[in-house]
Amino acid sequence: MKHLIGFLLALGVFVAAHFETAQAESTRPTYPTVIGLEALGRAGSASLYFDRMLEERFSAGFGFGGGSVSMLPVYANYYFANEQGSLFLTGGLTLVLNRDQRAGEKIPGSSWRVNEGVLPHAGLGYENRSDQGMLFRATGYVFYADGALRPWGGVSFGLAF
Repeated sequence: MKHLIGFLLALGVFVAAHFETAQAESTRPTYPTVIGLEALGRAGSASLYFDRMLEERFSAGFGFGGGSVSMLPVYANYYFANEQGSLFLTGGLTLVLNRDQRAGEKIPGSSWRVNEGVLPHAGLGYENRSDQGMLFRATGYVFYADGALRPWGGVSFGLAF
């Protein structure tokens, strides 16, 4: 699992470096709404998510996923640059919806166990929202789970409109 997370973060750095050389103006005002899929990420294994820009540099969203452990991440993002590609900070809570039925089980894709009903998380990532409305994100997260801080990562692809 550590190798997969390392690979996904390296992929994100590669994509970020590629897009960093050819920055364009921000497309977030043009395409403020996103629907996408995140691998690993805020809901463990995979999730479908929706987010919306509330201001030029601030968005909020939610998702649903996690496989056998149903999770509902709720989050906010702050973007550092008013450009098509930007680093961003993210933070929020992932609610474990079926905690009572899945208590003690491993969260899919991780070594953590379902003990809490709420998993706080924070992260740093890179997003590129293209002129055609395609979105790519790579994010490194830290979750508070099983009484400890747990590093995690995610890669996301979406459609912005």
